[in-house]
Amino acid sequence: MAKVKVKGKKKAAKPAVDDSKIGKTVGVKSGAGVSETWNAVLIGNAKAKKTDVSLLKTMKAEFPGRKKFQPVGRIRSFFNRGVQGFGNPPGTNVRGTGKESFAYDANGKKTDSTDWGQDRKPSAALSKLAKKRAAEQWGKKKAKAAKKAAA
Repeated sequence: MAKVKVKGKKKAAKPAVDDSKIGKTVGVKSGAGVSETWNAVLIGNAKAKKTDVSLLKTMKAEFPGRKKFQPVGRIRSFFNRGVQGFGNPPGTNVRGTGKESFAYDANGKKTDSTDWGQDRKPSAALSKLAKKRAAEQWGKKKAKAAKKAAA
């Protein structure tokens, strides 16, 4: 980094991009932000026809300092709807225009993208509550059926 003299003191010149952000919010190769890079990756995937796993590996290589990424299916949905800076240009709904992004399988054929994140197992307390509510609903249905049969 170049040194700059300021009133007799040497001060480090401010880089064009903060070094601490490279690999986290600024791409290592592209120098672009996360949203812009996702945009480019999804547009380029129309010809490449890579799987979602491969697209995620590309993003992890571009942003090695980033710990978490949104699921590719969610990003694709944002891209196609033109929300959160995605779209062509950003903010434009691209569905039905031939510019939308699709999920592809290992053979390069279009497939349904249902990857909205990992399924989470409910906590023990939540599953107890769900069981209790289901039992209440069953009891109401049973009582209603008995009442109807008696009438």
